[in-house]
Amino acid sequence: MSLTGGSEPMWGPSGGELFYRAPEVNAAVLVAATLSFTPALTVTARQELFDVTAMATTTPHSNYDVSPDGRTFAMVRTNPSTRIVVIQNLPAIFAQLERGRAR
Repeated sequence: MSLTGGSEPMWGPSGGELFYRAPEVNAAVLVAATLSFTPALTVTARQELFDVTAMATTTPHSNYDVSPDGRTFAMVRTNPSTRIVVIQNLPAIFAQLERGRAR
């Protein structure tokens, strides 16, 4: 799908679009390749979406996700001050906070 190489491919929700990280000079961009499958697999368009240089990368799978409408992306920044916080059992935490307010 790429003319210059790419990594972290991910199918768009429609199945007719493939997203991938493409290398640029000292940078990287997320690209959307539009595909046609009949009569043979053909790339009908490529569009650079936005710079992803500051986003964490992984191999062999992609380190981002695409929303069901194909218009929003979730990515992880490589900034060392960025933290990921996992909250488990969020409804119980809210219920406990509500009980504390009722007192």
